[in-house]
Amino acid sequence: MNKLFKENEIASRLLEQFSQMVVIIKNKTRILHWGEIPALITGYESERALEKSFLGKEAKISDNFLEIIKQDGTMVRVRLLELEPVPSDYYFVIFLESDRSEWCSNLEKQTNLHNSILRSMKEGVISIDQDRIITSFSPRAEFITGCSANEAIGRPCYEIIKNHYCQHGCLALELEEGKTDSIVKSTEINTPAGNRCPVTEMAIPLKTRRGERMGSLLLIEDRRPSMIKIQDNDDFFGIIGRSYPMRRIFQVIKQVATTDVTVLITGESGTGKEMIARAVHTISERSKGPFQAINCAALPEQLLESELFGHVKGAFTGATRDRAGSIEMAKGGTLFLDEIGELPFSLQSKLLRFLQEHEYQRVGESKISKADIRIITATNRNLKEEVNQGNFREDLYFRVKVIPIEVPPLRERREDIPLLAITLLEETSSKHNKSNISLAPEVIGILREYSWPGNVRELLNVLEYGVALASGDVITKNDLPPEILGKKGTIHSDRCDLDAGESARVLESERDRIVAALNRNHGNKTRTAEELGIHRVTLYRKIKKYGLE
Repeated sequence: MNKLFKENEIASRLLEQFSQMVVIIKNKTRILHWGEIPALITGYESERALEKSFLGKEAKISDNFLEIIKQDGTMVRVRLLELEPVPSDYYFVIFLESDRSEWCSNLEKQTNLHNSILRSMKEGVISIDQDRIITSFSPRAEFITGCSANEAIGRPCYEIIKNHYCQHGCLALELEEGKTDSIVKSTEINTPAGNRCPVTEMAIPLKTRRGERMGSLLLIEDRRPSMIKIQDNDDFFGIIGRSYPMRRIFQVIKQVATTDVTVLITGESGTGKEMIARAVHTISERSKGPFQAINCAALPEQLLESELFGHVKGAFTGATRDRAGSIEMAKGGTLFLDEIGELPFSLQSKLLRFLQEHEYQRVGESKISKADIRIITATNRNLKEEVNQGNFREDLYFRVKVIPIEVPPLRERREDIPLLAITLLEETSSKHNKSNISLAPEVIGILREYSWPGNVRELLNVLEYGVALASGDVITKNDLPPEILGKKGTIHSDRCDLDAGESARVLESERDRIVAALNRNHGNKTRTAEELGIHRVTLYRKIKKYGLE
């Protein structure tokens, strides 16, 4: 091509300005340049078109026309033009005449697809260049911001979005600094009508194919309560979520439900592990059978063994009659063992035997019985660490974790919080005969930012608190518990890790919260544990830890 540029300045300028549309031919025997549009129309990439055999095989010149047999078998015929001065060794073809309609049709289809995708997204999509000038503005962005695309395109993004981060911590600037590949923040934008609209804003970098930075893409989701509506696929057998981690869990549940393998569900207290176990049972072939649940942390060892395997009359003091255990009662169905990490070591070998042989013995009986059931377990502990410490049998660990499902804490799926809050509020308000109550926009923002150490269980408690205190039909900031407003949650499950520098402060704050909750509930430990969003056994451990007995 450099030789062509030197020999013919006209060809050089033509190629520079219209290179995508042009085919340049030398001596009617060899193609020197093959643009992107000819490649799109014919199906031949430039590598093939520039080969010597291309002219004469797939293409030929006839009566000053370039005729090409396209890859789909049809022919395209385009006029051959000679470069000045005439006569010349060089000819060119512009793919605009006979094939313009096909190219435009393909372009129109791609444009329509692009616009359809933008219209179907719940987020407003805004692209900005490196100077933060808006270059595109989707219809959803128009709805959320109250500005039309004509008003927005060509203006700085901070003149349209007008949120707190525009002045303090611009998301696009943070991306340019290379601190992260994407940024998500909750904020409010000011609309032209003077309203404040709560939104979630996400920024991701825009790059060329070569990886060169060309701007940013801003995704803005409307977080006004009236816009948060549950869709059919947001409710998976009572489990609410549309975030990627929850969608992934829903998919795993569907897959494991078709088998009979054991499932280990891990996650902090209050994340909904039992609901996931019930979902597995509900869509499995055992759904017509019973679902039995035992909390291994709620009973002392002797009672737990009896609850699990059953007992015969006279097996121990108080055993006045034969009693079937949960294994027996779950025949044909599913047995859910919650807090499996609390199972006494002496019972772990008996459970292991049952998992291996499906055989068990009632307490006080020598007869061996069989039961066809599926076992699903759950824990908020790190069982691998319990194995390393000698608290949990390694062989049992591998038996129960054939399929592990890890449930993320609420703070790691914040996009689900508004949807969860509104769904739980409907249930809670109906229970308290306040069916028309709703959440103020500022409350949605506060709930999204809180750390939720007690997870969904704590969220439910906060909503019940708000419903009880709200004087009108809207729960406002003043109707929330003080700890939600003043500081991050500090009542953590045993799995929650803390930085060393924060430990002393957090422990002191945790003790104060436990004391205050005990006082509010007049020493009732069950209600105190529910308020704090932790298990009753965990509360007993913390009471002993802080000397509050």
